[in-house]
Amino acid sequence: MQLEDILKFHGVGAKFSISAQRIGMTEDDFHTMATEWVASGGGPGFVVVGEPHREAHTPRRRIDRLTIRKGK
Repeated sequence: MQLEDILKFHGVGAKFSISAQRIGMTEDDFHTMATEWVASGGGPGFVVVGEPHREAHTPRRRIDRLTIRKGK
């Protein structure tokens, strides 16, 4: 499922988590995009809420999950 499809499903103000697997990205690509989204406060149609979750099983500590809130 693409991020756009997930955003269409949720109403304005809904808060939910996204991950690489959920939006069909590789873990590395998700980490890259998530880093940009965190730095800018959000992405297309959403804002980042709280701190990103980082994987703990490797020393790379990539962002593997974000909690976001759908905007207008």
